Amino acid sequence: QGPAAAAQDAALLGVLGRLQELVTKLRLAALHPDSYVLGVKPVGATGPSFAAWLMSPGVIFDTFATQARTVVLASGTLAPMAALSSELAPSTAYVARAQA
Repeated sequence: QGPAAAAQDAALLGVLGRLQELVTKLRLAALHPDSYVLGVKPVGATGPSFAAWLMSPGVIFDTFATQARTVVLASGTLAPMAALSSELAPSTAYVARAQA
């Protein structure tokens, strides 16, 4: 393999990584349609641009909290707890642990 082949491999891996990211975002948006805002806009010669804005942190919280034994939330802005609870409300992991 020469430098040209290595460059092509790197470019292909980059495209596959972006495709994997797109599929992950679309899957999460399909599972939680009320928590995402999706947008597509044409961008000249480079092709369309896709954006997915997550409006509820509870969706992402589930992706790692369900696999963790303990999750520690530390911040100077966690109070009041009612606001934190409402932001993480879509998280089944948070609800299960908060009720325990």
